[in-house]
Amino acid sequence: MFVSLGDLTHIWTVVVSLGLLPMVALATESDDCNLLQSTVPITRFATLSHRGNSVGVMCTGDVVLNKCEGTCVSSVSPSVTTYPGYRKDCRCCKETATETKSITLRECYRGSQVVPDLHYTFDVREISGCSCLNCNG
Repeated sequence: MFVSLGDLTHIWTVVVSLGLLPMVALATESDDCNLLQSTVPITRFATLSHRGNSVGVMCTGDVVLNKCEGTCVSSVSPSVTTYPGYRKDCRCCKETATETKSITLRECYRGSQVVPDLHYTFDVREISGCSCLNCNG
């Protein structure tokens, strides 16, 4: 069956005039993308200097880092000018900026024994901004 562009335009006009569009396409929701804190368990294996000796240790701890969380308005709507007959506008809550954060793990183990007065410090990239952005890319 072949449907002409004129027929599609007529069908679209009827759908719009009768109010048959899905409510999702007409929603006027706002974006709600937020920067929140999250506790993350971290374990790192390292060779550290302790009392003049190199010691292989496993260091662990719970670290508070930022995350992006929330909802963004996305839609799929009919289109007579775009193949395959609909237009997608997909938006996701994503990071917009990051910064370096220094992390210190204060529980370091050699085997099952805690090594006193030993800690491990390293840098991670932490999210510092969030926004609703195009999901692609």
